[in-house]
Amino acid sequence: MPDLLRRLARLLFRTWPERARQRRALAELTPEQLKDIGLTRGQALDEADKPMWRC
Repeated sequence: MPDLLRRLARLLFRTWPERARQRRALAELTPEQLKDIGLTRGQALDEADKPMWRC
């Protein structure tokens, strides 16, 4: 049980905030940057709009 709690804490305090940060950054990419990574503005915004707990 302690291992499960540690993994959950890591998910809550590391993974979710990092995922939220990455999605905010994705929403701020320029059209040129999006083209470089093969995404459209719509795809980037769809991803950015996801809640941080969704993969």
